Parts: sequence; C-alpha cells; structure tokens
Amino acid sequence: MFGLTGQADAQLQQVLGSSTGNNLRETTGVVGLLMALISATSFSRAMARVCERAWQLPKSRTRIAAWRWFAWLLALLLVVFMEGPIREGFGAGLWIGIPLTFLLGVGVGMWTQHLFLAGRIGWTALPPGAVLASIATTVLSLSATLYMPAALNRALNEYGSLGLVLTLLSWLIAICAAVTFALTIGAVLAQEPPLNRFLTTDRRSP
Repeated sequence: MFGLTGQADAQLQQVLGSSTGNNLRETTGVVGLLMALISATSFSRAMARVCERAWQLPKSRTRIAAWRWFAWLLALLLVVFMEGPIREGFGAGLWIGIPLTFLLGVGVGMWTQHLFLAGRIGWTALPPGAVLASIATTVLSLSATLYMPAALNRALNEYGSLGLVLTLLSWLIAICAAVTFALTIGAVLAQEPPLNRFLTTDRRSP
C-alpha cells in the first residue's frame, strides 16, 4: 500500500518477521486476537458515531447496529487489501489507478454512511461527504508512497519496532481526521443552499 522498496521494505520485513515477533504472536495468540476484535469494533463504533453526529441523528440501537460493525470491518479489510493493485490500475498505471481509487473511495464513503446511519438518510444526500472523503483519502494514499518510505526508514533506524508503530499510527490518525472532517462538512453542505435544492435529506425511521 505504501509502495515500500529497498531499505524501508527490508527493515519492515525484518521487524515483522523476526523470531521475537513470532514467539510473541504464539504467546499472545488468543488474547491478541480478542484484543484485536475489541479494538476493531471500537473503530467501527467510532465511525458510526461520526456519521450519526455529522447528520445530528440519535444513536442506533445495538440490535440494529452490531452486525453493521462487523460488515464494515470486513469490507474495510478488503478495500485495504486491494488498495495497492487498484492504485496501480491493475498494472495499467496511475492514469487509470487514480480515477479507480477515487471512484472506490466515493463508493465506500456512500456505503459507510448508509450502513451506519441505518438507512435513515437517503442515498441522494450522501455524495457530498463521500466525494470529499474520497478526495482526502486519495490524496493521502498517493502522497504516502512519497512520504512513508523515508519516514519509516528514519523511525526504524532511530526507534526500531516502536518507530514503526508510531509512524503508522500517525498516518492512520491523519486518515481518520480527514474522513471525519469530510463526512461532517459533506453533511452540512447537503443540508444547506445550494445543494439542498437537489438532494433529499429527509429523515427516515431505522
């Protein structure tokens, strides 16, 4: 996803594939899996709160929302897994990869809002936030191939595996902040002139 090559890629593989890392994974396998699931669902719940607060809607009942947390996580894993090939246009180059990345981001943004809002806002009101979020994530994704290799090199040389965690965490914070602002601004734009004349923003029962 970050387009790592050379020293950055070699050091990253060394950290992730070390015997210490393997022993740690074996020791904390079950506990680590449970913690990862708890952390992942907290991420889903946070994204659901972002969508609901952006549209000033009450929180969905757990019975309605729980399956949506896991569905979104599975879809997110698939998107991340396909990020690299899509950005490269499946071998055709960036001239196809960039539009595909943008269109994928729009689709993910609209589906994310629809899923976490439990259909309470119509599809036609969701494009502004989805487009803004896609622009932000596309720019960050493309710039990551320029910034992340050098940043990871510095972090791994200075701090070892801790530097890897800090660098990736910083990048994820930037992504999450960009998406949060984009969805919030998009919700405002959809309800204000001139876009509200063309978009249906009526509230529906979940």
